[in-house]
Amino acid sequence: MSEYKNHVEITGMVGQEPTITNVEGGNKVSRFSLSTPSVLTNISGNEVETVNWNTIVAYKAVAQFVEHNVLKGSKIKVIGSLRTWPYTENGNTRYITEVLANYISLIK
Repeated sequence: MSEYKNHVEITGMVGQEPTITNVEGGNKVSRFSLSTPSVLTNISGNEVETVNWNTIVAYKAVAQFVEHNVLKGSKIKVIGSLRTWPYTENGNTRYITEVLANYISLIK
């Protein structure tokens, strides 16, 4: 067993209403953005707050949970893995990295 794992655990605030798509077999896919703020110290020693935006993708039961419980502005915890896939735009290969959610919970 490898000591390396593709494991992500983040908390943040949902930045847009989740989109829900019905796919084959009656399954659902949910996609939304999650803001995750962090504080970094710059070269001058000053703390600077930055915000990262992560795309979250959920399937099946997790997507159903999102559909019924998650709204824009919800504070949530996401556990999952990173997924990167390429696409071509104007002859250039670009990459998109998303968080594939295995578990989502609301934070009070």
